[in-house]
Amino acid sequence: MSLTGAQIITFVDFNLKADITEVERKEIIDACHRMARIRGVMGVAIGPNWTRPPRPPYDGLIYKHAGVIFHTNRQTFEEFHTHPLQREFFEKYLIPNLEQVPPGTKANQKNPVINNLQIKYHAPREYLLSRGPGSPSIGQCTILHHWLFNFKPGVTEEQKEMYFRIGSAIEHVPGVIAAEFGPNLSGDPYQYTGVFYHLSEETQRAYVTHPIHRYFVDNYQMPLIEDEDRITINTMLE
Repeated sequence: MSLTGAQIITFVDFNLKADITEVERKEIIDACHRMARIRGVMGVAIGPNWTRPPRPPYDGLIYKHAGVIFHTNRQTFEEFHTHPLQREFFEKYLIPNLEQVPPGTKANQKNPVINNLQIKYHAPREYLLSRGPGSPSIGQCTILHHWLFNFKPGVTEEQKEMYFRIGSAIEHVPGVIAAEFGPNLSGDPYQYTGVFYHLSEETQRAYVTHPIHRYFVDNYQMPLIEDEDRITINTMLE
């Protein structure tokens, strides 16, 4: 089990229409938070993409907002999709206020992009909970860094396993509360998702140049991942 206790995390990456009012934006946030009342939803979060400026090269949309829903297990995840509060959020508040994309847009440029991370790889819960007095908890997370990706053709299962294991070591970087990886249950166009929980803007900036992160990026991320086609979001939680 992950530090959050969730087995599945839903990420909704999206862009709102340019003329949205502050009242409409607040209604979307409130409707998202109401989904926390749904049985099996352990928590929800929504916020703007803190990534500035977007990193080139990039062939998809730059998503400016993201919503995150934590699910207890596969059964409650399935039940969530038919709950009235879920339908209210998507059908009444989110979808009508989205920026429109042209017909025929590529799969990695849809608005919104929804993926469901089934958590398979993370540091042992006992390790994360025993890092000593004063160690940050999930409740202190202010930035949720997640990315959707595919491995390059020819990457073996052993290489994938090493990617996930080395990526989980990011939890040793100061200010990184937890790191989790797994398959995307949505499956199209991205097969996998990773997520890092950051304590603050300052620690998020510092982790970028930390030796553990650089080792992961230089030896696993860049050689194994279809980098030009992935989506990266840093959600500033509201």
